[in-house]
This record gives sequence, structure tokens and C-alpha cells, in this order.
Amino acid sequence: PDFNEDFWGSVTENSRVYHATQSENVESILATGLNAASETRGLSNRFMGDSVFTSTNPEAISSYGDAVIEINVWAMAQSGHMPTVSGEDPLSEDQQRESIAHKLGLEDFRSEDRGWEGLDPDTVVFSQGIPPQFLKLLS
Repeated sequence: PDFNEDFWGSVTENSRVYHATQSENVESILATGLNAASETRGLSNRFMGDSVFTSTNPEAISSYGDAVIEINVWAMAQSGHMPTVSGEDPLSEDQQRESIAHKLGLEDFRSEDRGWEGLDPDTVVFSQGIPPQFLKLLS
């Protein structure tokens, strides 16, 4: 399945995603938008490049900051601003852990789906920034 095609194809008038940040960043984000950034995010998504990480579940991202910004993806789609989106695959991190264990000589190591930090099936990763007109402070 094509995550990007499925995501944009299923957008409705009520479609929203959420981005958590520290409260000191809110004023700047609401004024200039969410900028795609390339930061270390763990084993499975460290090569994603400049991205904006969001979630379809605002409660799932509370550990990333004390402020949650709502992103109106319906308005984005209506305006034609539809950057490529992708998701995270928890299995890929497990596979990478097994590969590293193998390289270290830990032949009996078997990774299990343990919900590794930062991986969530509700994550939607935008390949470009999100302009301020699509943003609203949720909490």
C-alpha cells in the first residue's frame, strides 16, 4: 500500500494531525509555520531527512512537549499544499536491532515488538514544512 496516496485520499473535512512542542516554540511556529528539520530520531527513522513529525492521536505525543499544535490537513489538501507523507514501521527498528546484535556476535538475540521509543502507528511524517495558516494551538 502507498501510505502517501492512502493518507491524502482519505482526508475529510474533519481530518487533523497534531504536533507537540515546547511552549516557548509556539509563538514562532504559529507565526512562521512548522519547518521540516533533520534531527536524530532513533534507529529506524534517522535517515528520513528534513521532516515534520505529527500524530493522528494528540494524547500519544504528549511526551514530546507541553504544547500541542493542531494541523488542519483538510485545509492543506483544499489549498493544494500536499507534501509527501509517510509513516513509521516498528518492525524496521526491530530488524535493525537484530542486525546490530548479529554484527556484535549475539546470534541468539531476537527482538520482539516492544513498542520502541518514538515509534507509533499513528505517526504521520511530512516531507516539507507546514505553513502557519494550517496551524492552531490545541493546548
